[in-house]
Amino acid sequence: MPYKGNVSKNSTITAELSCSSSNSGSALLFITSSDGNGDSKAVAPGGADSVSITPTESGILNVIVDFGSNIDSGVLTVKENGSNIPGSTENVQGDLRWSYSVN
Repeated sequence: MPYKGNVSKNSTITAELSCSSSNSGSALLFITSSDGNGDSKAVAPGGADSVSITPTESGILNVIVDFGSNIDSGVLTVKENGSNIPGSTENVQGDLRWSYSVN
């Protein structure tokens, strides 16, 4: 569970996933925060989608991708108020969880 940095309370955090067209099935993209907010979407092979939340309390924010197979891949980007968070755009493969501190 890699720690990816800090985000601010009351800012809009968006996770975007673009899936490889060769993936075995849809991936599930989740975003959750300590204040109980969350969003999720299924992203089909070759497709792209995003989820967003606005955390209102200090705590932890998690971005989770659940691929259909450990060899499925894509590109994951996390943004704060529309701007890329440094170090938060990566080619990814297999299930993952990225964590951020909400301050």
